[in-house]
Amino acid sequence: MGTNLPSERGPAIDWITQRLAAWTDNAAAIGVQAADVTALASLTSGATNAKTAAGTAREASKASTLAWYDAADDAMDAARDLILQIKSFAASSDDPQVYVLAQLSPKDPPGETPAPEVPSDIKSELLDQGFIRLTWKGKGPRGTFYIVKRRFDNDTDYTVVATVTDKTFTDESVPFGTNRVTYAIDAQQTDKRVFGPVKTVQIGAGNGLASGEVAA
Repeated sequence: MGTNLPSERGPAIDWITQRLAAWTDNAAAIGVQAADVTALASLTSGATNAKTAAGTAREASKASTLAWYDAADDAMDAARDLILQIKSFAASSDDPQVYVLAQLSPKDPPGETPAPEVPSDIKSELLDQGFIRLTWKGKGPRGTFYIVKRRFDNDTDYTVVATVTDKTFTDESVPFGTNRVTYAIDAQQTDKRVFGPVKTVQIGAGNGLASGEVAA
């Protein structure tokens, strides 16, 4: 550190601290009053303590801010999930009163928001415990969500199993012993819904596939 008092607070306090002992021991020889050096030492100590307290306060403020962000994000994620459920129910029931009761906008002004892109390139992956992960491609305006439907061989109709905003879904509720399941994925943005292709996943033995293998 140089021989001149730094202009910045932190380096300046460090600079003073390094010289207090010498100034105390050599007060008369360097032409200063011992009492003035003592007063400076007290001020320097106070500045050091205040710096430490400021650092602690900054860390506490940072932690509080991160906690606020995390809590707000969790609440927003939960709200988005509920909104997706409401929109999915409104779409399936075709009842505009659902939006009124939920205090949500039923749709954007005509022509303002385009319809989402039809989901495509659905891929499947068999995970541990028999879970099935689906991924797909698709684009859409802000607010687009995807409706995942499932049908087993003995079913006559599809059942909605999830509404998601990401282009991926892991099905953790396939019954044990199921050999084959078919999925369909629709994309929706407010009242604009497009129907995607289906994906059949072979889970158990059959059609030349070993048990646990997933059809491409």
